[in-house]
Amino acid sequence: MFDMMRIISGRRYEILGLLRGELQPSEISLKLGITRQGVERHLNILNSYLLVNKLKRNGRVYYKLSVYGEFLFQTINDLNEKFITKIRDDYYSEKNRIYNLLINGEIDRDRYDSMVNELRSSYRKYFGLI
Repeated sequence: MFDMMRIISGRRYEILGLLRGELQPSEISLKLGITRQGVERHLNILNSYLLVNKLKRNGRVYYKLSVYGEFLFQTINDLNEKFITKIRDDYYSEKNRIYNLLINGEIDRDRYDSMVNELRSSYRKYFGLI
């Protein structure tokens, strides 16, 4: 079964992000701080799923994103942006709901501060946002 999230998890996603231009495995290795052999293993997997192209010039090997790799990387970035936007919208909606409780006299200022701090903490903990 084709499991895209397993294929591009972690380092492979980072590698896709670096391959906006052509890079050699040694250049990727330096940028990510992992061994060239580790980079080549990841590149071979990405190449086997047609997400990168392997180019040979002057006895050197370069890699770049394939059309499929570019599409996948952009799709993931778009989805990530939508997800972050949704999280932020939900956060501010909940914060406004709590504020309305304060304005309507249903909670006092101390309870409001406590609820907002709890909300903020949970979003930071789970999403690293806000």
